[in-house]
Amino acid sequence: VVLGIFSYFVSLVITSIFYTIINSLFSSSASILWLFAFLNVLIQEIIRYLTFKLVISARPSFIYLKDEEKHSLDSVRKLSVAVGVGFCIGAAVFNSLNLLIYSSGPWVFGIDGETSPNLFLYSSLKTSAVSILNFLWTVMLFKSLESTVPRIEGVDRTVSGDGGSNVVPVRNNSGSGLSRTNSIWVIIVVGSHFLNTAVSLLQGVF
Repeated sequence: VVLGIFSYFVSLVITSIFYTIINSLFSSSASILWLFAFLNVLIQEIIRYLTFKLVISARPSFIYLKDEEKHSLDSVRKLSVAVGVGFCIGAAVFNSLNLLIYSSGPWVFGIDGETSPNLFLYSSLKTSAVSILNFLWTVMLFKSLESTVPRIEGVDRTVSGDGGSNVVPVRNNSGSGLSRTNSIWVIIVVGSHFLNTAVSLLQGVF
């Protein structure tokens, strides 16, 4: 869960760094905020994929966890739920902070005009929707990429030179790769994220 929260905010930080650099080089960066919105989607999906690779690469070390901890992380599905909850919480915290800032009124730096009387209702529903979508996107992406994961079939205990023993995970051959169906699901995840961002931007315009 913590890894998911961290990954979500890492994507926001990277986007902010890009925006700061572009803003320092060009004075018209405010007019292309939509571009940074889509850039954030792209970066977030890359970070989500890298989080998947990081979690999968760390799976062999799970054998050193307690039995109840190993049971909660013994499949890609359970890992996707844990990381998805992290992304969900990260999105909820970020949108909630934005809501608190906007609710403070037009005297806050960066806010022009009066706040809408339906601000809390609209923003609460939007925050709930975005949080749930981040959870579903993570679970769907992890499930789609599951076929690329080598399976850990067991453990082998070897005796070291000092008389101790080392536990070594035993893997079978590498994963079967990304099938056409799973590739379509990956495209659906990324495409729906871009679509959600586009709809949000259009609502802001109209």
